[in-house]
Amino acid sequence: LEMTLQNNDKPVSSDPAPPKGMQENTLALIRTGLRAAPPQGLTSDALARQTGLSAVTVRRYLNYLVEKGEAVSTINYDTGGRPCRLYHIPGVF
Repeated sequence: LEMTLQNNDKPVSSDPAPPKGMQENTLALIRTGLRAAPPQGLTSDALARQTGLSAVTVRRYLNYLVEKGEAVSTINYDTGGRPCRLYHIPGVF
């Protein structure tokens, strides 16, 4: 029982809050955009345009989702130029 409590005797949540500096509403917006993405995925720039957020913000949240295993990133070399990173939900691609 002691191991399931955090500071101030609060139970540990199974879905922890996002790290400091990240907003749950923004995270939900990114998740919604990923769910609506085509099977091959979306670039962070495309998701930024879709959500109206800055590309830097979208990349930060995407990197967090990749670390948690909620998103997967792959590199697309078929761009004819600089390769780009595509993000999608695991198991979709």
